[in-house]
Amino acid sequence: MDKIYNSVIDYLNKGDETLLPNQDILSNLSKNYSELLQYVKAIKILDIILKLNDEDLECWYLLSFNHYTIKNYKHSMKCLKNFKRVYEKHSFKTDEILELEDAAKELYQILEDIRKNSQDGELRNNNIEESEEKDEEERILDNSNADMNIDY
Repeated sequence: MDKIYNSVIDYLNKGDETLLPNQDILSNLSKNYSELLQYVKAIKILDIILKLNDEDLECWYLLSFNHYTIKNYKHSMKCLKNFKRVYEKHSFKTDEILELEDAAKELYQILEDIRKNSQDGELRNNNIEESEEKDEEERILDNSNADMNIDY
């Protein structure tokens, strides 16, 4: 996995996106990193997927969940807002899409509870992306869009 990850990062650093693995491989790689509790690497891969296709509903949810897991609540909420934007474009809702919607609603409610219980009513980030423990290539990108509205 790390060989693929390092190759992907190298290709991006060189500006050669044509050599990237297909989206399914990248998605599986991010899911594997999440299962191994390597959330920063999972987020980095999900960010790459979204740069290639920002209409990937599952990717927006997974990115939100991974940010939530490392307590980057503000980024998590931004990703949920983008999830909703993409979700609303689907006129036909498959079982998979409906399951993702249920999971997104649940995560949204958790984030709202965190926001309500915060001292100033704001969501905050854990700032793991600024941690000295993480090396430069593992810094978290923020592909989310703060201007989207969300109401579940």
